[in-house]
Amino acid sequence: MVSRAPREVDTAKLQAMLQQCDFDIDQRTIQRDLRKLMKVFPLQCDEVHRPLGWSWRPDADSVSLPKMDLHAALAFHMAEEHLRNLLPDVTRAHLAPWFAQARSTLTAATRHNLANWPKKVRYVSAGQPLLPAQVAPDVLEAVQEALLAGKQLLVRNRRRGDREPLEFPAHPQALVYRDGAPLLLALLGDRPDVRQLNLPRMEAAQVVDEPALQAADFDLDAFIAARPFDFALDGGTIELKCLFDPRAAPCVLETPLAAGQNAETQADGRVLVTAKVPDTSQLRHWLRGFGSMVEVLAPAGLREHVV
Repeated sequence: MVSRAPREVDTAKLQAMLQQCDFDIDQRTIQRDLRKLMKVFPLQCDEVHRPLGWSWRPDADSVSLPKMDLHAALAFHMAEEHLRNLLPDVTRAHLAPWFAQARSTLTAATRHNLANWPKKVRYVSAGQPLLPAQVAPDVLEAVQEALLAGKQLLVRNRRRGDREPLEFPAHPQALVYRDGAPLLLALLGDRPDVRQLNLPRMEAAQVVDEPALQAADFDLDAFIAARPFDFALDGGTIELKCLFDPRAAPCVLETPLAAGQNAETQADGRVLVTAKVPDTSQLRHWLRGFGSMVEVLAPAGLREHVV
């Protein structure tokens, strides 16, 4: 429960955390125990300020009992690589010693097959490769802190096309990364619906020491399933019917458009694909990307658009 410097924790907070774990202990005993542990472990105490703050020395190695094995090292290393944007900065800083230990463990085990696994596995996006969006570090830190603590934010945001930024309160609900671009889902002012704020357009963010309002019955997975990031059009859900050239058909046969998709090979070799999907600008852009290798049969409005 003791944080790594520069973060500190006092005995009152340690007592509260221990009580949550059903340890009934007074602060004086905690103080004495910390003094004893200080002789064995790389702990340090801020004797200048009150209450006394305890921390793990910033240069100290992590203590792992038992010693980290190759499987754990591989998991930590892969997590560091692929969860970089999804973990709060405070969590990544806390895990930094374990990440370093994982790299060291894998480097030392060059002859073991597991040590070479990170060199043999990659994730590749099917879309156009894009560089990660640039977000001001203090903005991202404030957003993560407010989201973790359930606090309000005061943000200064410049919407696309606006010359001057707007300043307004926001009540964070969730953080979503879409193709490398972080989006804050939040309640804005008195509006009851969850809105999206693009963090790269946020010029400043300040945590307000007031609890954030929570959207009624908000569920992140259900919100994403409604595909609000796909720029839905007025058509709602449509029954899409397309004829795919044999060269393009594997794209929808191997990775279906939706559950319940139906595919039938025609006499000319083309594959008729039928699926119920949301009518979005992304769908239209995706279909146009196939060029002459796809023919949209229905609905009529979508066929006319592609033509």
